[in-house]
Amino acid sequence: MMTNNEYIPIYYGFENCQFSCVSIRILHFLLIGFQIYYILNLFISTINTNFKTIEDKAIELEKLNISLKNEEKEKEAIKQKMLEAIISTEESERKRIASDLHDSLGPVLSAINLYFQAYIDAPDNEKEKIKTRLKQIINDAVNDVSRISHNISPYILESKGLFFAVNNFISDIKIKQNIEFQLDFDNLENLEFRTALTIYRIIIELINNTLKHANASQIILIIKIEDNLLKLVYSDNGKGFDLLKLKDKGIGLKSIENRINSENGSSEIITENNNGFKITVFLPYKNGKN
Repeated sequence: MMTNNEYIPIYYGFENCQFSCVSIRILHFLLIGFQIYYILNLFISTINTNFKTIEDKAIELEKLNISLKNEEKEKEAIKQKMLEAIISTEESERKRIASDLHDSLGPVLSAINLYFQAYIDAPDNEKEKIKTRLKQIINDAVNDVSRISHNISPYILESKGLFFAVNNFISDIKIKQNIEFQLDFDNLENLEFRTALTIYRIIIELINNTLKHANASQIILIIKIEDNLLKLVYSDNGKGFDLLKLKDKGIGLKSIENRINSENGSSEIITENNNGFKITVFLPYKNGKN
């Protein structure tokens, strides 16, 4: 079987064309070739650019993934430190309460026991004298229990406010210790109770540190509200210390730092040997009435 195939001949008739005609057709081929080259080059360039963009995005995503992992690790580390800080602060509180019970109530209760036995064994003409002394010791024990319970849960702070609670705490110190207090408080009636309790605990810790270690004759305590910040300035004229050489800033200062961190606050300490101690604490001011 025979089939007829038709072909479309490519014929330009160069033999009948003048030079100009040939030139135009050559230019025509060159133009088509340039357009094909341009399109292919643009296509390849676009593909390469897209690949580069995808590659850059992949690198950015990898960096972001690494950053998120590092951030997660940092959060876990901070969480662990906060947990350790809470445990450390609670342990410090337990030790302080145990020390108060041992040093204050222990001897008093032993004395009560001895005087009670002495009262039983004493002749009638001496009983009244022993009875008077026994009442005095019992009153001292009641006062010690009141002081310790006040330190554990200061009801007076909630009912009377921070200024009154601090004054109540230092009133007994003024009698027993040769130390002068200067207090300058802003109006803190609307202070949120949790913040007030944190500040109260910090002040008590600072005063106890001064009494135990500083050999100071003056304590200055200032509390101001400035630009939605509560600013607490505490200073004494004691012997001070080298902060860099004090390992872990000491148990007392570490406990104070933990309390400040719990309120998202910050602090600055200025102290050196034989030149007193000063700490400035900044806490977010929270109005308890809102």
